[in-house]
Amino acid sequence: MVGGTTVDLLARTPLVTVPILGLIASGRLTFVIVGAPGILFALLLLTVREPPRKGVLRVANGQRLSLRQSIAQVRMRWQIVAGLALGMVFQSTCFYAFMSWAPAFLQRVHGWSAGQAGRALGLIVLIFGCLGMYAGGDLCDRWHRKGIVDGPVGVGIPSALGAGTLFALAMLSPHAAWTLAFACPAMFFLALPMGTAVAALQLIFPNQLRGQVSALYLFILNLGGLTLGPLLPGMFNDYLFKNEKMIGTSVAITIAGAAVLMLVLFAATLRPYRAHYRLAQSDVEFWHTDRINLSRAGSRHQGNGEPEVGWTFERRNQPSYSYRDQQLLYVLRRLEREPR
Repeated sequence: MVGGTTVDLLARTPLVTVPILGLIASGRLTFVIVGAPGILFALLLLTVREPPRKGVLRVANGQRLSLRQSIAQVRMRWQIVAGLALGMVFQSTCFYAFMSWAPAFLQRVHGWSAGQAGRALGLIVLIFGCLGMYAGGDLCDRWHRKGIVDGPVGVGIPSALGAGTLFALAMLSPHAAWTLAFACPAMFFLALPMGTAVAALQLIFPNQLRGQVSALYLFILNLGGLTLGPLLPGMFNDYLFKNEKMIGTSVAITIAGAAVLMLVLFAATLRPYRAHYRLAQSDVEFWHTDRINLSRAGSRHQGNGEPEVGWTFERRNQPSYSYRDQQLLYVLRRLEREPR
């Protein structure tokens, strides 16, 4: 929205002299104007206090997790990490395909200016994107109160169905007003899992791994989405249709295909997520296998008398501790056999 307005204001001024920066092209100055407020928002993080860690996972002798043990925790939940990260790759593919090429579509097909397109699309993202993220979190809370624990993942299913259908209709519409009318609910549906997907990872990982897992998730999401979203419509347009007026169809094909893959990945992640959520949240005090004991929070106490939060794993008859994925997965299989 701000970028489109800035482009219009600077359209007749190809070169601008800026203090400190000197002579700069108006196109580049647009990026400076749009990005500068981000520095101020980043500085606000200095006022945020680091909360005390809770739900910390420690080995039996009280030591912190090693790098190898941290990797083992991720490997144990690889289906969920891969499913959510790749599912959100295709969610962001839909978003970046639309936001990268919808301005060109409105300019080429409907004769809009860059400022008009930027303001319209900016308002859609601001209003309906924010509403969608809020609604996704609220829907998860409602499901959780009804005992549906896989809500943070399940939200991705209606998101894929709604966004894939409505964005395709938006980009195939013959009138600009119809395009915007379909794009509004499409953006709402697309935004549903944007907050819940990362929250889903927080709920199943020990406290000290959540930042690392979130960083891995965001790396995969942004690398995939920022690559595929802008790239695929351009490739379809240049190599398949070879007509710049067909950019709307190219975007519609990209979003529809990405939405189908998003739907499949989120649906495939539901069952393993339920199992790991039960493992992380269960009130069972001890799980016994033939080789390990798993103790729940509250069964041990720290020196200050407070219960130690999280799971502890203790090998029988062995002084040292090491992770064995097959032992932990044995417990998960037992949890999966429990009735929902």
